[in-house]
Amino acid sequence: MKKLYSLCLVCCFAGILQAQTKIRYSYDVSGNRVRREIVLSRVQNRALADPEDEKPLSEKFAGQTVRFYPNPTKGQITIAISGNTEELSGDVKIFTMNGKCIATRKIVSSKVSFDLSNQPAGNYILKMTLNGKSATWKIIKE
Repeated sequence: MKKLYSLCLVCCFAGILQAQTKIRYSYDVSGNRVRREIVLSRVQNRALADPEDEKPLSEKFAGQTVRFYPNPTKGQITIAISGNTEELSGDVKIFTMNGKCIATRKIVSSKVSFDLSNQPAGNYILKMTLNGKSATWKIIKE
């Protein structure tokens, strides 16, 4: 009976240790810790992953449908604008969390792409000005 109890106890501890979360820290340019995030384990098999994760973020803005994908990104992010795209005017800017503008693009077509692969992992702010209206979104780079 003691062996069975010990075996159950060892299995429970192994399950608890496997299910633990990780803590990830983010630092600014000066080396100061600015954020602590708790990272939950993800599904490793993409066939078992939630299909909602693959859908782009889509919002109505300035009379258009604006989609951002992929978010979170590993480098490349695309902004697709659909609706009445004949009279598009504006720009898209990406800022660091410190407010530094790292990329700017004029909106000349229904798709705008940015390559963030040379930027460090973290959060960024995407600011879009479209037909005189402005909005911001958070972009996550892994």
